[in-house]
Amino acid sequence: IEEKQMLGRVLVKRRAGLNLTQEKLCAEADIGIRTLQRAEKGGGIGEENLAALTIIFRCSADDLIREARTGNAASPEIRLKFDVVATAEQLM
Repeated sequence: IEEKQMLGRVLVKRRAGLNLTQEKLCAEADIGIRTLQRAEKGGGIGEENLAALTIIFRCSADDLIREARTGNAASPEIRLKFDVVATAEQLM
């Protein structure tokens, strides 16, 4: 898998880990929605926009790139979404 695609998966993983929609992340990072969508799909991202995301993710660009290179991001096709359960009644 190409590095840009792996970086896209890392961005999705980090965004999901913060429970942010694409729209909310873009608003907080002050980047365009199409920029994020393209990056998450493996189309790459510029240094300035990546730097804006690292502020929200509280990491460095090197951290994101390293994570992409080591392949620690799960494929979006095999990710599962779990809902937070606040009460025992929600389990029944």
